[in-house]
Parts: sequence; structure tokens; C-alpha cells
Amino acid sequence: MNSATIPTFLFWGADLIVMCNKHCSETMGPLWKQSVGKPYKDAYPDQLEYAKILLDVVDTGHSISFNKQITFLDKGDILEEKYFSYSGHPIYNGQGIIEGTIGQQYDVTDEVVAERRIKMLSSLGKNTTAVKDENEFWIKCMESLEAAQ
Repeated sequence: MNSATIPTFLFWGADLIVMCNKHCSETMGPLWKQSVGKPYKDAYPDQLEYAKILLDVVDTGHSISFNKQITFLDKGDILEEKYFSYSGHPIYNGQGIIEGTIGQQYDVTDEVVAERRIKMLSSLGKNTTAVKDENEFWIKCMESLEAAQ
């Protein structure tokens, strides 16, 4: 896990004890150190619905993946909107019993923001190409910007 070059999480046991490598600091900031060694419910109390998904991996043995999932990370002084793609898999012990999950996450925030901007600019161009006067231009601009939210 520590040799992985991307953020990697290990959730162990029935309490989903959190372990993660140093690359988790890239996405979580200083909070990553505070979560290590704690049960998931204590480390991430604002994301308990995700704990249910992780426990489902432990119960069923089925891997999970999410693409471009929005998450709001509390980094102490700010609440940051981030998007992640995540892949999680069960970990088996020597007797074939699932003991936890391991997962890797990819920060895709820049990609999502770029897609949003391209969509907004495309809409802006489409809606303003046939305008006849300056007033109509600004009305169409505002309509495009409001639709992009």
C-alpha cells in the first residue's frame, strides 16, 4: 500500500479501521493523518453512507467503483467541492474470509470542472450567435450562465 503512487485506502475489520498511504494527503490535506487508525464512523462522520457501501464489499465480496462522484471535503477552514473516481476491492485472509477492503481514488476534479466550462462556453456561443443587438446579447449570456449552474 505504501509503495502505491496514488491515494490508497485500506479499511480493516468490522469497524473499518482506516489506513492510508501518504498520497492521501494530496486529496485530503492535513486531515488524512487524523483519520489513520480510527474506525470509519469516527474518521468520516459526514460520510457514513459510504461506510455502508464498504461494509457491503466486506459482506458480499463484490468490488465497487465510482466515476466522478462529488464529495465535499472538510479541510478544517473550508469545505471543498471535489470529484473522485474510486475503485474498491475485498481483501481476503489465508482462510478465504474477507477482512476488509482496499481502494484507490483518483482526483478528477480538474476534468469535471473543464467539462463544465466547455459545456457552458458551448452553450454561450450557441445562444449568442444569432442575436440582433447588445441588449439581447447580454440577456442570452445571462440565460446561458444561469443554465450552467
